[in-house]
Amino acid sequence: MGRIKRHINSWVLGVVPVFIGFNALACQPCGEALSLPDTIHKAEVIVIGERRSGGNEAFAGGLDRKNDYITLTVSKVLKGQGVPEEISVRSWYGMCPYGIDIDKNQPAIVYLRKAGTYYVAVDDGCAEKFTPMQGDKVVVDKDSMALADFRKLYGL
Repeated sequence: MGRIKRHINSWVLGVVPVFIGFNALACQPCGEALSLPDTIHKAEVIVIGERRSGGNEAFAGGLDRKNDYITLTVSKVLKGQGVPEEISVRSWYGMCPYGIDIDKNQPAIVYLRKAGTYYVAVDDGCAEKFTPMQGDKVVVDKDSMALADFRKLYGL
């Protein structure tokens, strides 16, 4: 009996910390997300772009590190310099959606920070990630406005 008890104790002491460790690695929600004006202020780069590939559509084929990024085609730079016409943007962090993952071919104003050879969401994803566009209108809180008005309102 003592041998079985020691075996069970060893198993519990060996396995339980592993499960606790996995819990610590789970996706953590943001304490508080930045407002749109604060996101715009903190963003190093703001572009109008469309997702060309990668992101959520790629998960159908199974998990792969390349699915953690989207390719964004940039049509206009609103803030920042030296932004190429096509950029790689972090969209997922493993199973955590801290990055930017917009619908394919849906134009949006995207708020970014440069991280080496790619771009990431402002404030580790605890900020506005993008503002959708419909045609030449920007959609903010379900209200549409002209891009020129949006730029004027937010100092872009």
